[in-house]
Parts: sequence; C-alpha cells; structure tokens
Amino acid sequence: MIIDRDRLVSIFDRLGEKLATPATICVIGSSPAIILGEPDRMSQDIDVWRARSDYDETQLRRACEELG
Repeated sequence: MIIDRDRLVSIFDRLGEKLATPATICVIGSSPAIILGEPDRMSQDIDVWRARSDYDETQLRRACEELG
C-alpha cells in the first residue's frame, strides 16, 4: 500500500493517541518530503532513525501492531 500525505498524517495522529508517554520519532527517507507537501514522493513504509529518536520501543511496537 502506498502511503500518501493524508495517510501519513493519519498514521502519526493515531500513533500519538495510542502512546501513553511522549515520544520523539526522527523520520527519514520519503516520509518527511511527503509531509512537507511533495506530492510526487511516495513510500510503502516509514523509516525511523533510531539513534535520533526517543521512545519506548515496546510501547511503539504495540501501538503499530494495534493500528495495523
């Protein structure tokens, strides 16, 4: 499934609602360009730079699994 801007925003909004504690997720690859409005960019996944992110890994994994 291709992830466009609307879907990406929805994914982040729903993740934010699911997480019990604040999280910083450093997104790399096509996702930042998509969010900034480059309509020609598409992706099938969301790349996270773990070294620059700060989140509870178990909590994020569970939230992603619950959201599908």
